[in-house]
Amino acid sequence: MKIISMLHPLVIYRYKQAIRGKLLPKKKYAAIHNAGKANLPEACRYLGAGYLTGSFGGGIFSIESAHYWLKKATDLGDVPAWYWRARLALTTQNIESESLNFIPGLPEISIGDIPSGLDAAIKFCKYGQDLGDNSAKHLRLRLLYMRAGENTDYAMAILHEAANNNQSWAMIELAERCLQDDERAAPSKGRVRNSTMYWLSRVASQTEDQNGKYHLLMAKAIEQGIFPRNSTNFRQHLKCAAEAQIPEAWFRYGVFLLKADRDGLNAEAWLRKAADAGYSDAAATLGDWITMGCPDISDEIGISWYMKAITMGHVGTMLHLSRMIMIGKYSKIKIHEAKKWLREIINSGKYGPYEEEAKLIMLAMENKNLSRSR
Repeated sequence: MKIISMLHPLVIYRYKQAIRGKLLPKKKYAAIHNAGKANLPEACRYLGAGYLTGSFGGGIFSIESAHYWLKKATDLGDVPAWYWRARLALTTQNIESESLNFIPGLPEISIGDIPSGLDAAIKFCKYGQDLGDNSAKHLRLRLLYMRAGENTDYAMAILHEAANNNQSWAMIELAERCLQDDERAAPSKGRVRNSTMYWLSRVASQTEDQNGKYHLLMAKAIEQGIFPRNSTNFRQHLKCAAEAQIPEAWFRYGVFLLKADRDGLNAEAWLRKAADAGYSDAAATLGDWITMGCPDISDEIGISWYMKAITMGHVGTMLHLSRMIMIGKYSKIKIHEAKKWLREIINSGKYGPYEEEAKLIMLAMENKNLSRSR
């Protein structure tokens, strides 16, 4: 017993030295493991979180080891570990393998024995929230929102609760809904337009939480005159959103570079990226730019982008190409191809205002064929 009582303070001291970065890597990992084996709750949590994120032990990702240490942490009364167990449950639901990099020396655990999925994550967050952990509380609100369905009244109530808890992700979601004129997203009765400014201004004060979606919404708000029109700010927000890997932002930034800077080279790169990601407006814009703004580039390249937009269901391009074919341009595309697009628009019942235009083009084509046959 004397040996244990002498060892334990030393284990704790070495653990604290390790997490403060005072030890070399090998000694650091050994010190933290020893603290976990000695039942130090926060060391168990540190180990579990590290194995879950791949940030411990030379980048080892191990679901089983994460579960072992995090469960041990919560069994020992560590409150913040409930948040990490919720994250583990969310990660485990996407893991199909029966075994992943299990660390030798620990009891064998099967993936099937580890709680997983949204319900398990919400349950763990509730445990942490009830014990006063804010991280668990905030994650629980986000998970409840995911489960509620984006457009339900319950989801909106969760967003407002999260926003009242100063959660930037909820403010960004509410700002987006205000841009869509959803009155439920307003903080109080009043103009939804003003509410967009309210939510985005609150996020603006939290610079560390300004993600790509925030920057895209700011660009849209500036474009719509909700914030003062400022080309420099508009450019900066679009650039930040594009660099955050948002396809819509790639498209918008590409169009901005074309219009504002006449920077065709960089604009094309962003538009290609958006088109390759399935953004049909980007493919259509490339078609327009090449066929109408680049006399040195063959129309065939522009047409290939038009065709890509059409395969993605871009109605505007179907109509545009049909008009061009009707007046004798782009002869390599047969008229029956254009008629097929027009019939799709007319008969599908999902293109609303475009149907009349499609009918007029189809009628003009039929009349042109009839006059030729006389």
